[in-house]
Amino acid sequence: MKRKYLVFGLVTLGLQLNSFSAEVDSFTHRLKPLEDSLEKVNRNFNEHLQRGLETANILDKHLKRAQYRSNSIDDTCDEDVLYYGLRDFLGNQYLSEFGEHITDAIGYDAHRSKIPTSIYRRLNFFDSPVQGNPISRNLSDPTAATLNVNGVLLGTDKFEHFLGSGFNYFKRNYLQGRGLQSALDIGHSAETGVLGSMTTGVKSFGDLSANFNGMRFWNHVLQKNTDILGAEYNEGPYVS
Repeated sequence: MKRKYLVFGLVTLGLQLNSFSAEVDSFTHRLKPLEDSLEKVNRNFNEHLQRGLETANILDKHLKRAQYRSNSIDDTCDEDVLYYGLRDFLGNQYLSEFGEHITDAIGYDAHRSKIPTSIYRRLNFFDSPVQGNPISRNLSDPTAATLNVNGVLLGTDKFEHFLGSGFNYFKRNYLQGRGLQSALDIGHSAETGVLGSMTTGVKSFGDLSANFNGMRFWNHVLQKNTDILGAEYNEGPYVS
């Protein structure tokens, strides 16, 4: 009986760990050519950006109608509504359409690695509960897909970091005014915690870079603040 409970516990733990972030393998297939996905990524991103704006406008219209009924009409666009509408389509893989689409690399020429043939094949459970557990090794695709984006081999997980974690950085630094260091602490905690090295055995500086540049992107949406690297890097506003 104890053995059955032990097996069930290991399987359950493996499935739970598999739901956490796994790492990309950009090395195993790096010499195999891939079609450049830059144009396709840009097109799909802009389509989802436009859909997010349309959703925000619809939500804003309903908000104005409610304000009109309560005699508290406000002619300005609500920024919270804008970000809510955009993040419905641009965010992490679980909460947004583009995030799910790009993470699964649907319709893209991509590299994928199974653990037994990846750079993580020698890791055991104690090195990395995600890559080293038997559930991942036998049943799942544990690594993010890799795309060729303008000549750069890019893990699809970086888009999730850019849009999802990047917004969390943006929110803490700009919307909440808690400062850059407080925003950076989000990434440090994640990469050294259960979403990073504690479960995957990897602290990814690529993830941290994507988070940081995602914060810059969200700041550029309305460009209410000078880019963190200086005014010469201002790209926005993307939305008026």
